[in-house]
Amino acid sequence: MPERLTADALHQPPDFGDLAFASTDELQDFEGLLGQPRATQAIEVALGVRQPGFNLYAMGRGGLGRHGALYDTLLKKAAEAPPARDWCYVQDFNDLQRPRALSLSAGMAIRLRADVVATVRGRFTIHASDAVDEVMTLLTGFPAGEADAATDRFPPDTVNGRIQVGLEQFVDVQKRLAREMHGAPAPKEQDDG
Repeated sequence: MPERLTADALHQPPDFGDLAFASTDELQDFEGLLGQPRATQAIEVALGVRQPGFNLYAMGRGGLGRHGALYDTLLKKAAEAPPARDWCYVQDFNDLQRPRALSLSAGMAIRLRADVVATVRGRFTIHASDAVDEVMTLLTGFPAGEADAATDRFPPDTVNGRIQVGLEQFVDVQKRLAREMHGAPAPKEQDDG
């Protein structure tokens, strides 16, 4: 049968006489994962992979220092790496749906922006607006127009009215062409009177 232990036998007071410091304030901050050399090595290897779609996943109980270790390692790697390039997207006037991407040396995007503003200042009027209707009025000189609540129609002498009429005409042409292609007869005109 095992021997019964006393409370004094269960407690072993630490001997702080061998410590080379008087206060923990004298110690340097610990970097990495304490007692986790394989995890630290795995982080280093993973951060060295330069392939698209490669990710690093750290799992474990809370309070183990994963977040701090990863953050410190990433900061160190970022400081050693060359500065990231600036990416700017500019309008491609030949393909309005796809802006062009410019890859510039670090810090050059701010200079490019300043140069563009300096170049157009005085040649163009720059307006800031949060509303498309306001911009349409500024660009065309015509009021944008508001739809009538009862008819959902815009006044014909407004930008939105002209767009509405143009779209209706476009739809009518597309319907006519579809009928002609498929040999369907044209619909009869209805008399509203």
